[in-house]
Amino acid sequence: MIAERPGPCPTGFRVVDVRRETVLFLSALLHAERRRRGTRRGRRALGCFTQAVLILRWFCDGTRIRQLAADHGIGGKTAYRCLHEGIDVLAAHAPDLHQALNAAQKAGLTHVTLDGIVIATDRVATPAPTVPTCGGPESTNTTAATSRSSPLPTAGPCGSPTYAPAANTT
Repeated sequence: MIAERPGPCPTGFRVVDVRRETVLFLSALLHAERRRRGTRRGRRALGCFTQAVLILRWFCDGTRIRQLAADHGIGGKTAYRCLHEGIDVLAAHAPDLHQALNAAQKAGLTHVTLDGIVIATDRVATPAPTVPTCGGPESTNTTAATSRSSPLPTAGPCGSPTYAPAANTT
């Protein structure tokens, strides 16, 4: 658990429940990025450690930007810039999919859970049924087709009975 020195925060201390090594790691990444950009010392609203705490509070606690800005004595736009700089630094340091899968394989893992969009598919772009549904002969609305998935023909406010396939759940 990291507690920063007292500041504008109403409680006196800003606390984030992470190990100090985590904050120092992110702080080192931020420092390296500032050196890469050629940022001079004392030209930023927050130091690397304080910015790392701001970023980790947003990730871990979901603290709102307005509250983060007030707690750290900076403006809202500056808080957004600090946050997004940190996200960019972390994203640049993260392994890509092939590196992560190779590391998992070397570690002997038999299963890997992937989170997020990995492979774009066109499964959603499959054409809808051509059977007329509630929207008329031009309709390809699959919601209307799904709502008419009775095994028996039904006549409703749409007019003549039609058969519609059941929703594809695979």
